Amino acid sequence: LGGDLHLEVAQCLGDIGLVDDRMGRFQEAEQNHRRALEIRTALLGENHLKVAMSCFNLGTVVFQWNVQEALELHKRALDIRQRLLGSRDMRTAKSVCNVAHCLWGQDKLQEAEVYFRQALEVLSEQLPRNHSWLAQAYGNL
Repeated sequence: LGGDLHLEVAQCLGDIGLVDDRMGRFQEAEQNHRRALEIRTALLGENHLKVAMSCFNLGTVVFQWNVQEALELHKRALDIRQRLLGSRDMRTAKSVCNVAHCLWGQDKLQEAEVYFRQALEVLSEQLPRNHSWLAQAYGNL
């Protein structure tokens, strides 16, 4: 990994990946998020919120062409977030929702519904009734 094995490099790569994604440069976004994930995993281990964030971001990008890999990444992020933050945290709920989207993308509708309902339960506790995320969660069902 050479001289780029630093958390600051991983942060920059992740930030650039987010910009790449927003600008429609999805292959570049994938490369940057994948590299950020590698660095964070090497330096922080498997069980860290920054690793979960990298899995989340990479999963969001690769969902467009590889739903199975996206599902694995979002499940990995969900597992870390549930262990470290608990099931009632908003970040955990967002991971639950992304797992549901992946399952829905694989036509596993009954499984997806379970996850969507779980996310909706947390979001409805945490957000005001008129929040756009809550409206989207109801729309997912």
